Amino acid sequence: MSILAHAVVEHLHLMRKRTYVFDGDNVRYGLCLDLGFGFGLEERKENLRRIAEMVKLFLDYGVISLTAFISHLAEDRARIREIIGPNDFIEVYCDSSM
Repeated sequence: MSILAHAVVEHLHLMRKRTYVFDGDNVRYGLCLDLGFGFGLEERKENLRRIAEMVKLFLDYGVISLTAFISHLAEDRARIREIIGPNDFIEVYCDSSM
């Protein structure tokens, strides 16, 4: 997922768009460091909430923000859509083997 998000960002940069990719690597070691690495259900919810709040701030500043995270629960994705806003939230489902 991160590879795909970074490929899209690279294309957008060529179009002179301001972008940022939020993924497990750049979020886990800063914004969500206190959640640890073995996320339980509540930690996953909090991780996604924090990311959604950051994305909202970036969008307010005019930065196209892509995220690459696993989100199994529809209720979590609905909450993220609510935080970000339905006009700025586009969900992309990727199904690939490891």
